[in-house]
Amino acid sequence: MLPGVIKADTDLIPQCTFHAQNLSTSLTRFWELEELPQRTLLSPEEEKCGEIFPQTTTRDEFGRFTVTLHFNSTSKRFGGSFQQANRRFLSLE
Repeated sequence: MLPGVIKADTDLIPQCTFHAQNLSTSLTRFWELEELPQRTLLSPEEEKCGEIFPQTTTRDEFGRFTVTLHFNSTSKRFGGSFQQANRRFLSLE
């Protein structure tokens, strides 16, 4: 669609041009692009989180959510970064 105004001598003529090769094809393509994916692929870690979350999440008497925090026991240790982190922290004071 190309909207615009065509200037002729003294009068302005509103003009709008629409070009579609095939309206049915265009609409089909539009809805295919707008569709949500049929299935979400989750990593094993995300699947595990999905299983744990409903088991460990509750609501208290005020309606607030209480969630148990789980830590990944297979994560790597930070190594020897404590000294550098401590120096940076102390330099902030």
